[in-house]
Amino acid sequence: MISNCPGALKFRQPEPEIIKCPSCGEEVEIWTDEIKVTCRNCNGVVTRQIDQSCLQWCKYARECVGDKIYNKYMKNKTAAQSVERGSSDDMMDSGFTIERENTVKEIKRMYLSIQNKVQSRLDGFNLVWKKGSEEDILAELVFCILTPQSKAESCWAAVESLLSKKLLLKGDKNQITAELGGVRFKYKKAEYIIEARKQFSIDGKVSIKSRIGQFSDAYRAREWLVQNVKGIGYKEASHFLRNIGFGENLAILDRHILKNLKLLGIIEGIPASLQGRRYFAIEKRMEEFAESVKIPMNHLDLVLWYKGTGKLFK
Repeated sequence: MISNCPGALKFRQPEPEIIKCPSCGEEVEIWTDEIKVTCRNCNGVVTRQIDQSCLQWCKYARECVGDKIYNKYMKNKTAAQSVERGSSDDMMDSGFTIERENTVKEIKRMYLSIQNKVQSRLDGFNLVWKKGSEEDILAELVFCILTPQSKAESCWAAVESLLSKKLLLKGDKNQITAELGGVRFKYKKAEYIIEARKQFSIDGKVSIKSRIGQFSDAYRAREWLVQNVKGIGYKEASHFLRNIGFGENLAILDRHILKNLKLLGIIEGIPASLQGRRYFAIEKRMEEFAESVKIPMNHLDLVLWYKGTGKLFK
């Protein structure tokens, strides 16, 4: 891949743009690698004009940006031309709007049916911080370290095994690894667990409450966790903070949540990776949707997870 072409930079590093909805005038955020989004105010479709680019004529274009980016640009270009010609996209958009409305109705009905269970689950998370021990809080952190590319139930079973055998606070790498049978990348994650214990140790004792409690809000706590705890990204940090009673407005953007956000038109596609600005942008869109359907953000997360799995877990 060619790395020094200035014309390809905006495709390798997409950025958000603000465009006014042609239907209602609301400002809508759309990324430079997207062709259309749904207006949160009126549910209208907002399209972004695809400008002329070197990708259309440069013979090294595919080599320069890679197959994935090149193919996406050409697909978007074709879609934009179809919109300009007044093609059948209008019918597709109409169908999508109906599908979205049906999904919103389904989510609202589901929330009403499980609202008490959702609140009870969140109350349980709050008690972890208020009445739980340092070991209880470490258990939640370890659970979130284990979850990437692994089933939540298997990860929590591994944590419970570590707790029952008194290995969570004192176990060495081999002992911990032996209890991670249902977890992917167990050797690396065992190392992360030991590093996390060291990170939060004061005078030989794990002390997570004092470290997390020093932050003025959940966003700062999350950023510190991402920057300082190995194996913790924005999703895992958000998950951990939610599970100990923090982060009411933090999004836990796992695959179940992202699939539903795509279905709702909140995102156009599921990103291959989620870091920094992209994570925050999707989180903001999810928060706006939560406000529009009058479901608290932390409740919505559990509802979407329930919709995807049929369970209220962790």
